[in-house]
Amino acid sequence: MSLAVAKKGAITSTGPSAWRPAVVAIAILLVLAVLPSLVDPYQTVLLTYGLIMAIAALGFNLLLGYTGLLSFGHSAYFGAGAYTVAFIVRDLGAQSMELCIVGGLLGTLLISALFGFVCVRHTRIFFSILTLALSQVLWSLAFKFFWVTGGTDGIRVAYAKLTLLGGLVNFGGPGSFQRFVFAYYYYVLGLFALATVIMWVIVHSPFGKALQAIRDNETRASFVGISVRHYRWIAFVISGAFTGLAGVLWVPLNGLTTPDILYRRRRGVQLSQDLCGREHGILAVPARRGARGPGVSAAVGHRGDSRAPCRQVYQGDLMSLLETVHLKKYFGDTHAVDDVNLTIEEGEFISLVGPNGAGKTSFCNVVSAYYSADSGKIIFQGEDVSNASVTQRVKAGIARSFQLVNLFDDLTAFDNVAMAIFSREGKTRNIAALAHRESEVTREADAVLNQFGLAGKRNELARGLAQGERKLLDVALAYALRPKLLFLDEPTSGVSTRDKGQIMDTIASVVRGEGITAVVVEHDMDVVFKYSDRIVVMHQGAILAQGTPAEIRKNEQVAMILIGSSGPDAFSRKD
Repeated sequence: MSLAVAKKGAITSTGPSAWRPAVVAIAILLVLAVLPSLVDPYQTVLLTYGLIMAIAALGFNLLLGYTGLLSFGHSAYFGAGAYTVAFIVRDLGAQSMELCIVGGLLGTLLISALFGFVCVRHTRIFFSILTLALSQVLWSLAFKFFWVTGGTDGIRVAYAKLTLLGGLVNFGGPGSFQRFVFAYYYYVLGLFALATVIMWVIVHSPFGKALQAIRDNETRASFVGISVRHYRWIAFVISGAFTGLAGVLWVPLNGLTTPDILYRRRRGVQLSQDLCGREHGILAVPARRGARGPGVSAAVGHRGDSRAPCRQVYQGDLMSLLETVHLKKYFGDTHAVDDVNLTIEEGEFISLVGPNGAGKTSFCNVVSAYYSADSGKIIFQGEDVSNASVTQRVKAGIARSFQLVNLFDDLTAFDNVAMAIFSREGKTRNIAALAHRESEVTREADAVLNQFGLAGKRNELARGLAQGERKLLDVALAYALRPKLLFLDEPTSGVSTRDKGQIMDTIASVVRGEGITAVVVEHDMDVVFKYSDRIVVMHQGAILAQGTPAEIRKNEQVAMILIGSSGPDAFSRKD
């Protein structure tokens, strides 16, 4: 695997290059270990501050570099950790630094969980501004409640009162400051090394790969079953905890905790450190927020995860796989989906056809929860999923590909498929395992790539694939979810006439071989007649006709709308 691919966060990595980061990290650790013997105590203090801010940068980078969220308010969690330690020492008389760390982390987790719950409901600049506003609230509280926080005078924490390693190291007697400086440097260095290892495991775990998927394409992440808002919240809390740990370690060295540590100037310092010091920062991997989605307007985003879950058992006589009942979706005066009643039986290969603007893609968007229906019901396997979110419908067995190819472009072809498998199996919740050691996922992902003829493109970035290969990978990603119902939105659009047959042969072979019910949106009537069990024709948002390929061929009204010609043999004359 090339180094370029490895830097993009590939799930698998083999060869000598896999060991290079570890070798470099050990070398840096050794250099840091000998530095205090080469410099004076003041410089050692500066090095300690640097290590503390590096711990903060680890947490900040998880949110910015791996999740794609820019926070302007992370100093709030630095300050939360610092103030918690100050309160513990002043009010409880604690002396153990380990007790201070535990207390500081608990305090920071509480604040970051609360702030994160509010902030991750928004994205882009709204997220950033909200983090800034909440941190300013915390700063104002620390400044105004001076009888608790000490106001501008702050809270003093004397290093001489603290002990390290459960009381084994204390700092009383002559020369205590110099002893504290050197002992505390190695204490912080050890915690920095531990924090780095923990963060490395997190970002290389299935959970970390899910965060990268969200960063690259949150829409596609939702449609492989990842609860975007939930994962962002967890990343926010973890990021806050690392930043809070830095605030805890900062207190004994500085000796004074004031509202200034919550102020915005410290946020700018932290941001610049992260941008300059990490491979996965925004300068290296720009976050692709809001990849182009399908449908009437890119401005109409999906609202799947914001709806309350609802999967009520349908009480009718329905025995089919899917039924839509009086389904409607309007965009102003445009009736994109207009009172559609459609039943899909298990195992069918259905083509959804119609002129541009007929409502085909909008229908798929509504059923898959990319759009919410204005009215009507969606019954899937006897259950009402009309109010279910994207992720809930994916877990129920509804998957889709997109009209405009929707992939994780900064991940390899293998990683794209593996991400779908991780999500399907619930492994993206695993934060303490390494993704590349999931051998069953590796075998299945390779098998899926082989089924779709993409085995030779395994380690190539998705953005570098040809259009036909990208189309196949888009379908493979949906297929890897093992759905019961698969929507394929124009799987041959944008490819040559010669390649259309190969792509459809591959898709039909896989879908029919696995017994998956498929609904294909298609304009090429040669493809439609060749592969379909049933054809559904839409016009102006409503179903105009449906039937077997032979029946649709004879429908003069359909022929007039689709090809502008009428007569019983209109499609044959076109051929």
